[in-house]
Amino acid sequence: MLLHALAPFDGSTREARKLVDISPRACLMPAGSFADRISRPGKSIESKMEFSISFLGIKMKNPLDLNTLMLFHEVVRTGSLAGASQRLGMPRSTLSRRLGQLEKEMGALLLKKSTRKLAATDIGLSLYEHCERIASEAAEVREKASRMQTELHGTLRVALPIEFGTAWLGKAVSEFAIRHPDMHIEIDVSGRVVDLIDESVDIAIAFGQPKESRLAQRRLGSISSGIYASPAYLERRGAPQALGDILAHDCVVTEIQQREGVWLVRSQNTRRSVRVNGRVRVNSIRLARELVIGGTGLGLLPHMMCANYLASSRLVRVLPSWNSPTLPVVALFLSRHRVPKRTRVFLDFVAEQLTLQQAPA
Repeated sequence: MLLHALAPFDGSTREARKLVDISPRACLMPAGSFADRISRPGKSIESKMEFSISFLGIKMKNPLDLNTLMLFHEVVRTGSLAGASQRLGMPRSTLSRRLGQLEKEMGALLLKKSTRKLAATDIGLSLYEHCERIASEAAEVREKASRMQTELHGTLRVALPIEFGTAWLGKAVSEFAIRHPDMHIEIDVSGRVVDLIDESVDIAIAFGQPKESRLAQRRLGSISSGIYASPAYLERRGAPQALGDILAHDCVVTEIQQREGVWLVRSQNTRRSVRVNGRVRVNSIRLARELVIGGTGLGLLPHMMCANYLASSRLVRVLPSWNSPTLPVVALFLSRHRVPKRTRVFLDFVAEQLTLQQAPA
């Protein structure tokens, strides 16, 4: 499953893996232009728990089924077929048949039976000891899994596109880590393809709504952009008074904006395509912001990347009633079922931070 978080859909698919491509390319396009490269996941693999052994010199052609071993364990533990049948909720005839199949696979007699009681043979007792350890370890694993599912500890691994990840998440992650001292957090901020399974990534955050994905998704919020300039640029060139004035100004644009030659903006229910003079073209939102701060020209920049610079008067809003269409921020993860508490809490926190940081100035 391939999600290109910051580039348009190109129809490519990757069948065998669940991949999320978070490389930053088209950072300032309207909603619907991002996160569109989705591939179908590979077929699910049904796993059967099996236990292959060779003990007491007995060689078996086929692996032993763990469920059957646990049935045998329960029969020996209770000392009777009737008692085990009642505890397991399984018909006595079915239980007897399964035990007979186990003895056939083992090639040895495991139980000595009479009309009134049942006892294990020497080989059966040896097998029972193995089963006892398996049952104990299974109970320990179940308890540990329950704790990991419901408690706020363990490691959370999150993948983010590099441009937005470094732009706003650092402070948020710091606050989250302080709130939850028992958790370990690994943030992969990059522009590469992330394999959710092989790299044990819990969450990949992308920008834009995928057209198709069998990964579980949760919309965390949205971002939008506005037109910004530096005080020095406005002093030198003056501020545009209407959208039509922008064509006469120098602009810093992304590659896709340069290709299309327009900025898409809206004000209330009015949408406009604004022709721009892309004097400087970049493939990085952060670099575009730095160039705008440096006085190179106007830029259509995400509000959440500009709030601090606006507060310090290093940037100024231009035509503040106009903003880009909103772009969804989407979290992708492997399954919507039995999501660990640490994952749910982190997603809630990011959604809260997006709400706080996104409001245009």
